Amino acid sequence: MLITALLPAGCLAQTPESPAGAAPTPQSLVLTSPEPTPSSTTDATLAASDLSRKLHGRPELASVATDPAGTGLVLYWYGPEPASELSALAATYPEVVVEVHGTDYLPRDLQDLASDLLITEEASGVGAVSVRPDGSGLDAFVHGGLSNQSLAAMEVRLSESTGVPVTVESGAPVPAM
Repeated sequence: MLITALLPAGCLAQTPESPAGAAPTPQSLVLTSPEPTPSSTTDATLAASDLSRKLHGRPELASVATDPAGTGLVLYWYGPEPASELSALAATYPEVVVEVHGTDYLPRDLQDLASDLLITEEASGVGAVSVRPDGSGLDAFVHGGLSNQSLAAMEVRLSESTGVPVTVESGAPVPAM
């Protein structure tokens, strides 16, 4: 049986209490990511909220999300990074790492395109359009049976007409009467 301990640097190593006959601690240790703690997850959530609030309304902002481990953030942003906001966030939440991923399209332009599609494609059955969280295009949702085109044909047509990738799925919300 190998007993391991999580060291401050996030390394796993054999402890001195390992049973007799266990292999000695190797000279080079394998780095691993520490398990998220409730505190680090809470910090990331609070940091995401703070950053979203500071960047709200900026046309370059696509979205802010926690990373898969729940301990850091991913900012989807168009153009130069918002350095002053990121510096302020780092000062408040020094343990929260922010990865900035560039978007191919200005999120405000995508929002405008989404609004336009809702109006111009209503007769085609489009009932909802959203900007993808990563700013890579649009997702359109159609009411089943209202479109005279296949979903694939509609994707091609809408992508060509908007100049951005558009996925089309059935399942638009039903409008209230």
